[in-house]
Amino acid sequence: MKSLLIIDGVVDDALRGSFLSDSGGMTSWTITTKNVDQTLLPALARHQALFAAMAGIVVRTDNLGGFASSRIMLTTVNAIAFSRNIPIATRTAETDVAHTRVLMKRLSGQGFAGIVLPTYDHPAHIRKSKKKMKFTIR
Repeated sequence: MKSLLIIDGVVDDALRGSFLSDSGGMTSWTITTKNVDQTLLPALARHQALFAAMAGIVVRTDNLGGFASSRIMLTTVNAIAFSRNIPIATRTAETDVAHTRVLMKRLSGQGFAGIVLPTYDHPAHIRKSKKKMKFTIR
């Protein structure tokens, strides 16, 4: 049995995804985006058999939430794809599950071909910290 990890995006501060098995079954999961760096891998590992059988990853890059959480999540799934030598691809809101299957069949057997990058709807708002830094040299 092979499975496909699908990252659907963020709704109401929750990252939603699913595992799609080659038999047609779908297992959904949801985690908070607040601590995505601490919760993503454990959430995937809870579905041990599907995670072990993962043959590809599809990510919807246009709805990943905040700047930091989207970068952390994409870094994690890119690293998983790289370490397992499996393909990773993007999809949009209009892409349905059937198209996702076709995409992964086309990529099947190719292994890791490159990273997925986020799509931002506006530039990041990075400001200088207002906190005064105190340094002591001893």
